[in-house]
Amino acid sequence: MVSFGRKGQTAVDEVTEADAPVAAPAPVAAPVAAPLAAFPRVNLIPTEIAQEVKVRRSKMVLASTVAATIAAVGGLYVMASSDVSSAQEQLDSARATSASLAAEQAKYADVPKVQADLQSAQLQQFAAMGGEVRWSTVLNNLAITIPPGVSLTSFQATVTGATATGTSTGAPAANASVSSMLGLPGVGSIAFDGEARDTSRVAAFLESLTKSSGLVDPFATQVNGGITGGTTNIGATAPSTTKTSVVSFTGSVTIGPKSLSHRYDMKGN
Repeated sequence: MVSFGRKGQTAVDEVTEADAPVAAPAPVAAPVAAPLAAFPRVNLIPTEIAQEVKVRRSKMVLASTVAATIAAVGGLYVMASSDVSSAQEQLDSARATSASLAAEQAKYADVPKVQADLQSAQLQQFAAMGGEVRWSTVLNNLAITIPPGVSLTSFQATVTGATATGTSTGAPAANASVSSMLGLPGVGSIAFDGEARDTSRVAAFLESLTKSSGLVDPFATQVNGGITGGTTNIGATAPSTTKTSVVSFTGSVTIGPKSLSHRYDMKGN
């Protein structure tokens, strides 16, 4: 610092200036950013190089797309190949099963013919034996139900048999050519001759026939009364002979379908 005056004053002045506070420097204003438009932009890349970069990028995108497409197609092909392989295995299994069944079928090729022969044999057997009547049962029932005082002198039965119905069960039906006095169907008839002590016993005998299972509509075609036979009292003083009254009768009864044994009926297959 330059001081003027005397030497003594110069020192004082220097001290005074040294002790005087120093003023703070003025704040520096921040530089104002210039707008971008204020700076010119210069593209130093040649047009050919920029086009080449764009083409390279397009190629990379196209290559990525192609790679993704190939991967998707490959996955679909693998899935399709798996499905085809599974379908082929199922087809092979079905063919093997079909061949096995065809071989089994060949073993039973004669079954329809055998069944037809069996049905024909059953039909012939039914035609011959379908009208079988269990006479043991009929005669046993007759012996149980016949009233006392009645005897049979003749017993003749005729069985015409049964006709096939043509149904699957082959159940026999009564021959339409045989019918009772009241029009009930039958498979045959029985003609009988007998003797009874009186007409009431003849009526009782006819009623007993209705209780026998399988016999329907019995009736008497002829009843004759008379005196036959007799007994001699040998112990009497004057031997005498007593004549007894006997009624002879003739009749018939229809053999109903219930009398059939059904042992030779055609069974349903």
